[in-house]
Amino acid sequence: MCYLRQKTLRAHIKVLSRILHCRYGPESPKLKRMNTKEIERAIVQLPSSEIAKLAEWFRTFQAQVWEQQIERDVQAGRLDALIEQAENDFQAGRCQPL
Repeated sequence: MCYLRQKTLRAHIKVLSRILHCRYGPESPKLKRMNTKEIERAIVQLPSSEIAKLAEWFRTFQAQVWEQQIERDVQAGRLDALIEQAENDFQAGRCQPL
């Protein structure tokens, strides 16, 4: 596996590990505490069809997390300046149709 894919996979596995621990708690009988290496070993043992399902689930999960963060940023007013700048650029004719 190339270094970049391996590094990205490790980052995803760390996030998955945190998610599972948040959902079930470290003391839950549903989930024993797994470290990143254990999760990596488990994923490597999956058939390619299951890895594809995991990858798709994780992409969807990341999109949901991103949407939630954007929503929190909007509600907190963190994007107000960018929105105002975009509106000003549009009104000044500095925008092109996509």
